[in-house]
Amino acid sequence: MLRGRAQRLNDALRLVRRELRRAGAEVSRLRNVEKEAEQLRRELGPQRPLLKLPETPPSTARELWIPAVVERHLTALHDHDVGALETLFAPDAVVVEAAFPREMHRGRAAVAAFHAQLFTTWTDFRFMPRYWHNLGGAAFLEGDANFVQCGEWHGITAAARPISSDLLLIYHLAGERIGRVKLYYDAAGIRRQLALAPAQGELF
Repeated sequence: MLRGRAQRLNDALRLVRRELRRAGAEVSRLRNVEKEAEQLRRELGPQRPLLKLPETPPSTARELWIPAVVERHLTALHDHDVGALETLFAPDAVVVEAAFPREMHRGRAAVAAFHAQLFTTWTDFRFMPRYWHNLGGAAFLEGDANFVQCGEWHGITAAARPISSDLLLIYHLAGERIGRVKLYYDAAGIRRQLALAPAQGELF
Protein backbone atom coordinates (compact mmCIF):
# COMPACT_ATOMS: atom_id res chain seq x y z
CA MET A 1 0.00 0.00 0.00
CA LEU A 2 2.80 2.41 0.91
CA ARG A 3 4.57 1.57 -2.31
CA GLY A 4 1.42 2.41 -4.26
CA ARG A 5 1.04 5.74 -2.48
CA ALA A 6 4.69 6.55 -3.11
CA GLN A 7 4.21 5.80 -6.81
CA ARG A 8 1.16 8.06 -7.00
CA LEU A 9 3.08 10.80 -5.21
CA ASN A 10 5.98 10.45 -7.65
CA ASP A 11 3.56 10.63 -10.58
CA ALA A 12 1.98 13.75 -9.12
CA LEU A 13 5.39 15.36 -8.62
CA ARG A 14 6.32 14.60 -12.22
CA LEU A 15 3.13 16.28 -13.40
CA VAL A 16 3.83 19.31 -11.21
CA ARG A 17 7.38 19.58 -12.56
CA ARG A 18 6.09 19.28 -16.11
CA GLU A 19 3.53 22.03 -15.57
CA LEU A 20 6.17 24.25 -13.95
CA ARG A 21 8.42 23.79 -16.98
CA ARG A 22 5.53 24.71 -19.26
CA ALA A 23 4.69 27.75 -17.14
CA GLY A 24 8.32 28.83 -17.20
CA ALA A 25 8.45 28.50 -20.97
CA GLU A 26 5.22 30.53 -21.29
CA VAL A 27 6.55 33.27 -19.01
CA SER A 28 9.74 33.41 -21.09
CA ARG A 29 7.69 33.64 -24.29
CA LEU A 30 5.52 36.44 -22.88
CA ARG A 31 8.61 38.37 -21.81
CA ASN A 32 9.97 38.08 -25.34
CA VAL A 33 6.64 39.33 -26.73
CA GLU A 34 6.75 42.30 -24.34
CA LYS A 35 10.30 43.10 -25.47
CA GLU A 36 9.27 42.92 -29.13
CA ALA A 37 6.21 45.10 -28.48
CA GLU A 38 8.32 47.70 -26.67
CA GLN A 39 10.84 47.70 -29.51
CA LEU A 40 8.02 48.16 -32.02
CA ARG A 41 6.56 51.05 -30.01
CA ARG A 42 9.97 52.76 -30.01
CA GLU A 43 10.33 52.28 -33.77
CA LEU A 44 6.80 53.42 -34.68
CA GLY A 45 6.50 56.23 -32.18
CA PRO A 46 3.08 57.50 -30.97
CA GLN A 47 0.17 55.92 -32.86
CA ARG A 48 -3.31 57.26 -33.46
CA PRO A 49 -6.05 55.49 -31.49
CA LEU A 50 -7.78 52.85 -33.60
CA LEU A 51 -10.91 54.14 -35.41
CA LYS A 52 -10.53 57.69 -34.10
CA LEU A 53 -11.35 60.19 -36.83
CA PRO A 54 -8.85 62.97 -37.66
CA GLU A 55 -9.42 66.37 -36.08
CA THR A 56 -8.38 68.23 -39.25
CA PRO A 57 -9.41 67.78 -42.90
CA PRO A 58 -7.42 65.14 -44.82
CA SER A 59 -5.93 67.81 -47.09
CA THR A 60 -4.17 69.55 -44.20
CA ALA A 61 -3.53 66.67 -41.82
CA ARG A 62 -0.24 64.84 -41.67
CA GLU A 63 -0.18 61.39 -43.22
CA LEU A 64 -2.38 59.10 -41.12
CA TRP A 65 -1.74 55.50 -40.17
CA ILE A 66 -4.19 54.71 -43.00
CA PRO A 67 -5.96 57.08 -45.43
CA ALA A 68 -8.72 59.04 -43.71
CA VAL A 69 -11.46 57.67 -45.96
CA VAL A 70 -10.40 54.10 -45.09
CA GLU A 71 -10.51 54.98 -41.40
CA ARG A 72 -14.04 56.32 -41.86
CA HIS A 73 -14.96 53.12 -43.69
CA LEU A 74 -13.82 51.04 -40.70
CA THR A 75 -15.81 53.24 -38.33
CA ALA A 76 -18.95 52.93 -40.47
CA LEU A 77 -18.45 49.15 -40.66
CA HIS A 78 -18.39 48.95 -36.87
CA ASP A 79 -21.45 51.21 -36.65
CA HIS A 80 -23.27 49.15 -39.32
CA ASP A 81 -24.09 52.51 -40.94
CA VAL A 82 -24.98 51.77 -44.57
CA GLY A 83 -25.82 55.41 -45.28
CA ALA A 84 -22.40 56.59 -44.13
CA LEU A 85 -20.71 53.78 -46.06
CA GLU A 86 -22.45 54.76 -49.29
CA THR A 87 -21.07 58.31 -49.13
CA LEU A 88 -17.47 57.03 -48.92
CA PHE A 89 -17.47 55.28 -52.31
CA ALA A 90 -16.94 56.69 -55.77
CA PRO A 91 -19.96 56.49 -58.13
CA ASP A 92 -18.32 53.65 -60.12
CA ALA A 93 -16.87 51.88 -57.07
CA VAL A 94 -16.36 48.11 -57.09
CA VAL A 95 -16.36 45.58 -54.23
CA VAL A 96 -15.09 42.07 -54.92
CA GLU A 97 -14.89 39.02 -52.66
CA ALA A 98 -11.95 36.89 -53.75
CA ALA A 99 -13.85 33.75 -52.69
CA PHE A 100 -16.71 34.60 -55.06
CA PRO A 101 -15.16 36.66 -57.90
CA ARG A 102 -18.19 36.33 -60.18
CA GLU A 103 -20.36 38.22 -57.69
CA MET A 104 -18.80 41.63 -58.32
CA HIS A 105 -20.65 44.60 -56.84
CA ARG A 106 -20.28 47.58 -59.16
CA GLY A 107 -21.61 51.08 -58.56
CA ARG A 108 -22.36 52.97 -55.37
CA ALA A 109 -25.90 51.56 -55.00
CA ALA A 110 -24.69 47.96 -55.46
CA VAL A 111 -21.89 48.53 -52.94
CA ALA A 112 -24.41 49.90 -50.42
CA ALA A 113 -26.63 46.86 -51.02
CA PHE A 114 -23.62 44.59 -50.44
CA HIS A 115 -22.97 46.18 -47.05
CA ALA A 116 -26.67 46.02 -46.12
CA GLN A 117 -26.70 42.30 -46.93
CA LEU A 118 -23.42 41.85 -45.02
CA PHE A 119 -24.95 43.24 -41.85
CA THR A 120 -28.12 41.16 -42.32
CA THR A 121 -26.22 37.92 -42.85
CA TRP A 122 -23.39 38.54 -40.38
CA THR A 123 -24.78 40.37 -37.38
CA ASP A 124 -22.50 42.05 -34.86
CA PHE A 125 -19.81 42.27 -37.55
CA ARG A 126 -16.47 43.48 -36.16
CA PHE A 127 -13.10 43.86 -37.87
CA MET A 128 -9.96 44.74 -35.92
CA PRO A 129 -6.82 45.35 -38.02
CA ARG A 130 -3.55 43.80 -36.88
CA TYR A 131 -1.33 44.95 -39.76
CA TRP A 132 -1.67 47.77 -42.23
CA HIS A 133 0.25 49.44 -45.02
CA ASN A 134 -0.55 52.93 -46.31
CA LEU A 135 0.54 53.57 -49.91
CA GLY A 136 -1.28 56.89 -50.23
CA GLY A 137 -3.48 55.87 -53.16
CA ALA A 138 -4.04 52.40 -51.73
CA ALA A 139 -4.09 50.65 -48.38
CA PHE A 140 -3.81 47.08 -47.14
CA LEU A 141 -5.40 46.00 -43.85
CA GLU A 142 -5.15 42.52 -42.35
CA GLY A 143 -6.91 41.55 -39.16
CA ASP A 144 -9.56 39.54 -37.34
CA ALA A 145 -13.23 39.53 -38.34
CA ASN A 146 -15.86 38.31 -35.89
CA PHE A 147 -19.59 37.94 -36.51
CA VAL A 148 -22.65 35.74 -36.02
CA GLN A 149 -24.39 34.12 -38.97
CA CYS A 150 -28.08 35.09 -38.84
CA GLY A 151 -28.91 34.98 -42.55
CA GLU A 152 -28.39 32.72 -45.53
CA TRP A 153 -24.85 32.74 -46.93
CA HIS A 154 -24.30 31.20 -50.35
CA GLY A 155 -26.91 28.54 -49.81
CA ILE A 156 -26.08 27.90 -46.15
CA THR A 157 -29.00 28.56 -43.84
CA ALA A 158 -28.56 30.65 -40.72
CA ALA A 159 -26.94 28.80 -37.84
CA ALA A 160 -26.71 31.65 -35.28
CA ARG A 161 -23.12 30.62 -34.58
CA PRO A 162 -20.26 32.98 -33.72
CA ILE A 163 -17.66 32.91 -36.49
CA SER A 164 -14.11 34.27 -36.66
CA SER A 165 -11.86 34.59 -39.68
CA ASP A 166 -8.73 36.31 -40.89
CA LEU A 167 -9.66 39.13 -43.25
CA LEU A 168 -7.53 41.11 -45.70
CA LEU A 169 -8.94 44.30 -47.21
CA ILE A 170 -7.22 45.94 -50.19
CA TYR A 171 -8.39 49.48 -50.89
CA HIS A 172 -7.81 51.45 -54.09
CA LEU A 173 -8.68 55.11 -53.70
CA ALA A 174 -10.19 57.56 -56.18
CA GLY A 175 -9.28 60.94 -54.77
CA GLU A 176 -11.00 61.22 -51.39
CA ARG A 177 -13.37 58.35 -52.20
CA ILE A 178 -12.94 54.59 -52.25
CA GLY A 179 -12.76 53.28 -55.81
CA ARG A 180 -12.35 49.57 -55.17
CA VAL A 181 -12.21 47.12 -52.28
CA LYS A 182 -11.18 43.48 -52.56
CA LEU A 183 -11.80 41.14 -49.64
CA TYR A 184 -9.78 38.01 -48.95
CA TYR A 185 -10.97 35.62 -46.26
CA ASP A 186 -11.00 31.91 -45.52
CA ALA A 187 -14.39 30.86 -46.88
CA ALA A 188 -13.49 27.19 -46.40
CA GLY A 189 -12.64 27.89 -42.76
CA ILE A 190 -16.00 29.59 -42.26
CA ARG A 191 -17.75 26.55 -43.69
CA ARG A 192 -15.81 24.34 -41.29
CA GLN A 193 -16.94 26.48 -38.37
CA LEU A 194 -20.48 25.96 -39.62
CA ALA A 195 -19.78 22.19 -39.58
CA LEU A 196 -19.90 21.94 -43.37
CA ALA A 197 -17.36 20.51 -45.76
CA PRO A 198 -15.52 23.13 -47.92
CA ALA A 199 -16.87 23.43 -51.45
CA GLN A 200 -14.67 22.02 -54.20
CA GLY A 201 -11.97 24.51 -55.22
CA GLU A 202 -12.83 26.91 -52.38
CA LEU A 203 -9.59 28.42 -51.07
CA PHE A 204 -10.15 32.01 -49.97
